[in-house]
Amino acid sequence: MSDSALADTAQPPGNEISRRMLAEQVKLAFNQIGFGLLATMFCAIAYMIVVWDVVPFARLLTWFTALTALTFIRRLSSTVFFRQKPGAKEAFRWSVIFNAGAFLSGLLWGVVGVFLFPENFIGHQVFLILLVAGLSAGTASTYTAIKWAPPLFIIPSMGILTIKISTISGDIYPEMGAVMAFYTLAILGSASRINKATTHTLSLRFENVGLIEELEKTNKKFKQLSEATFEGVLVHDKGEILFTNNVLPGMFGYKAGEVKELNALDFVAPEHRDFAKDKMLSGAEEPYETSGISKDGRRVPVEIHGKPVPYEDRIVRMVAIRDLTQRKESETALKESEERYRDLFENANDLYYTTNLEGKFTSVNMAILDTLGYRREELLGKHYSTVVPPELIEKARKMTRRKLDGEERTRYELEIIGKDGRQIPVELSTKLIIKDGEPVGVQGAARDMTERKKAEDALKILKRALDQTSEMVSITNNKGVIEYANRAMEKVTGYSSEELIGRTPRVFKSGEHGNEFYRNMWDTIKAGDTWSDCIINKNKSGELADEEMTISPIKDHKDDITHFVAIKRDISERKQSEEKLKKAKEKAEEATRLKDKFVSLVAHDLKTPFNSILGFLALLRGGNIGSLNPQQQEIVDRTLTGGEKLVQMIDDLLDLSLLQSGKLPLRRIAFSARGVIDSVVEEIGYLADSKNIRIEIEVLKIKKVYADMKLFHGVIRNLMSNAIKFCDKGGLIKIFTLDDSNATIAVSNTGVEVEPGILDNLFKHEIKTTTRGTSGEEGTGFGLPFCHDVMKAHGGSIRVESKKAEGSVFYVCFPSDQPD
Repeated sequence: MSDSALADTAQPPGNEISRRMLAEQVKLAFNQIGFGLLATMFCAIAYMIVVWDVVPFARLLTWFTALTALTFIRRLSSTVFFRQKPGAKEAFRWSVIFNAGAFLSGLLWGVVGVFLFPENFIGHQVFLILLVAGLSAGTASTYTAIKWAPPLFIIPSMGILTIKISTISGDIYPEMGAVMAFYTLAILGSASRINKATTHTLSLRFENVGLIEELEKTNKKFKQLSEATFEGVLVHDKGEILFTNNVLPGMFGYKAGEVKELNALDFVAPEHRDFAKDKMLSGAEEPYETSGISKDGRRVPVEIHGKPVPYEDRIVRMVAIRDLTQRKESETALKESEERYRDLFENANDLYYTTNLEGKFTSVNMAILDTLGYRREELLGKHYSTVVPPELIEKARKMTRRKLDGEERTRYELEIIGKDGRQIPVELSTKLIIKDGEPVGVQGAARDMTERKKAEDALKILKRALDQTSEMVSITNNKGVIEYANRAMEKVTGYSSEELIGRTPRVFKSGEHGNEFYRNMWDTIKAGDTWSDCIINKNKSGELADEEMTISPIKDHKDDITHFVAIKRDISERKQSEEKLKKAKEKAEEATRLKDKFVSLVAHDLKTPFNSILGFLALLRGGNIGSLNPQQQEIVDRTLTGGEKLVQMIDDLLDLSLLQSGKLPLRRIAFSARGVIDSVVEEIGYLADSKNIRIEIEVLKIKKVYADMKLFHGVIRNLMSNAIKFCDKGGLIKIFTLDDSNATIAVSNTGVEVEPGILDNLFKHEIKTTTRGTSGEEGTGFGLPFCHDVMKAHGGSIRVESKKAEGSVFYVCFPSDQPD
């Protein structure tokens, strides 16, 4: 019986109400357990006192200890139950605990009838029967909240004792056993009826509570849903508002309490209320858009969706109102965006198009039409092979397959064909057009690369030129980091371009220049100016090199410096040559000083004896010493003429030496050029007479020259002597002036031309250009260089023109007037 009962109680309740009823039953049972436990202990103590001397003490003590321990455990479980306050989900477990306690307690009282029964004392037996019967009756009244608790106590306690009484021999015991059995059944029946009544009462109670709670949950859920939605919810009966959620008042600018006095149609703009009223009265359930009106009169685009619903004892209309302001704004923005997209698509400089998956054009912009020369109707519906060269169609198909295989965007270069057959290089970027999760076409953007290709070709040419130039070229960014180095840079420095790129020019720093040198360089180029100077750098092997370097900034369209370009030339050999030249110049200057000293000494030492000789010759020619025969007279005349020429040459040589050394002071005065010219003609006219040369002077006497008269005389004399020397016999020498701001005097002669190979060297000291005259005359070779140095010292010039069969013209240009 007890095993079956425990098995039955092991079945959990099937629904929430059953679980809650069981929880309440367990709670009632634990509330009443205290009285049962107290009665159990009272009866146990009373029985011990009565049978103390008639049953074995050890058995009695063991039984009492076990019963006391069980009673304590049951009391402790009651305390834990009320402390934890378990819910409905744990009620089943606690009912099992309660039933187990009742069964064990009944079993211990049943044990008394077997091991602690007073066999020979009928009074003690009757006392035991009354105790157990009383406990069973109490159990039937206090444990009935739980269906199986009374049977689990009564059956083991009363059943065992009834069996014990019935088996005792004697006239009275069978009747007593029958009475006890009847009593047991009566008690069990009474407990069952009490349990059914209690269960029925609880069932009615919890069914009502469940309905109320379900209703409350439904109302709460509806309210939560209506408040959680973004829509305004309104329940009305023919316009009379019964309920609104919190969203609706705010949607139209009202406070929560203000909408109760309104009519449902007050939320609709006046011009649309008749339409909304027709929808309301007809019970229409399809949503429709209209214009709402807020408290301040602002129009609000809304969507209204109404539906008849039961409400309490009547049918009302529940309406959901959705504010469409944001959607309308989004639609407007989307429309504007689409229009902007179309404008951008149509007017973009790049070539935009779309095709379907078959490769046929579905749209093209104006840039494609302008670039290719087609009309729109000529391309729409045509395959892209119309504008792609046959040899590149497979490449285009491959790119489409790559996109279909999952590649998001492909970018590649291609050539397209214009209507006129010309090929245009483009850079093409394409991606799939996705609709409803499926690819429906391809969108492409192409950029005309014609100009870029030209620029790239120009850059390649420039790079080749830079790589082939002998000068070192490097380019850095505006931070000084090297981005390019040409081959000459690699060859001279020993670094490869890979080693230089990413580093700064500090890698070439030699330590030969101070920080101020580099600071000045950096400040100059950062200011946007070009820096140029000589610098000593160090190559990869550690060798030093003299370089001539120029650094210039490169600016963008905003005039901001983006890069610097450095051009360097290795001038180590030039430096060595300059050093050698410097030493040679020093030696030459030393030789010149020695020459000048020598010339000065020689001229001085020669003039003194020559003057004496010329004096004696003059005496002989004048007949002061005696008369000379014609032959002697001719010899004296020629000797005197040659001596005078030699003295003049010595004077010119001395003047030339002083001019070159800068020691001859110019005694400039303003004088008549004609007077000096006449003097020269008078001095050397006999030379012209000897060759029957005619001399014409076309120089005005008022023509003034501002110069050193002595040196001017020497220049005219050398030019006249040179003209006579190279003039043919019977020729003509002309001396004339040019009509210019300077005093330009020309000496021309008819005769041979100056050879072209000699013409450029006539005025150079280091190259001797003297040649024999037309009559075999010899020259010294320093007459024209002397004229050049004199003119240079005066700030003037000398030049020559010579033509075949016409002779030569020498021009000397002096300042015409004395400066202020």
